[in-house]
Amino acid sequence: MTAPVLMETALHESERAGLTLLRLHMVEEESHVDDLWDLLSVAERDRARRFARRDDAARYIVGHARLRQWLGRRLRIAPRALRFTQNAYGKPMLDGLPSPPHFNLSHSGDWVLLAIDEHGPIGVDVETIRPNMSQIDDFRSVLAPEEQHWLDRLPPGPRAQAFARTWVRKEAYIKAIGEGMSRDLKSIAIVDGADGHASLLYDENPAPAGCAWHLADVKIDAAHTACLASRGDV
Repeated sequence: MTAPVLMETALHESERAGLTLLRLHMVEEESHVDDLWDLLSVAERDRARRFARRDDAARYIVGHARLRQWLGRRLRIAPRALRFTQNAYGKPMLDGLPSPPHFNLSHSGDWVLLAIDEHGPIGVDVETIRPNMSQIDDFRSVLAPEEQHWLDRLPPGPRAQAFARTWVRKEAYIKAIGEGMSRDLKSIAIVDGADGHASLLYDENPAPAGCAWHLADVKIDAAHTACLASRGDV
């Protein structure tokens, strides 16, 4: 079978040229999973088979196959012909191409998010908001003191959503810098800035000179939250 083609109407262009975010809803993607399977590499198929839950496998298949379609269309390369490698921390990158675009993907619950940046590193994260996220004591090991202080002041109701928003911001940031979960998350503080938008208060591991980061909360739905992290100095 021929894999379904991505619809241009699904694309969401960011404010900066060259940075694009694609939001895929699993209710719409579920019927394409079998066809998208044909686009995956042998290694990706092996990984998909290892998921215990079918919905987890389906999100993985959709994310990686749609990424191949999207990159392949931009680069004019057959999706299955794309080759990927990883950096020292496991972040995927295109292999064997001069100046390839940066990309990242994330999936949780009903959503799969894909991001591509033509200019610099990118990170994206989406999470389902779970009631247990209001139990901040369970998550203090990943929170900077400023984040803990802010969350502790919130009542249990909105605390779960606030923690989820804090988590996706940190996750998107560490994915963008390419170091993933190797980092001590307590050494990174991301808070609401004076304008109400996400702001990197500090990272105890200093960034290269001249490097700045832009963090954008992504609207999904009431049950999910997401963030996109990109270089702000390009």
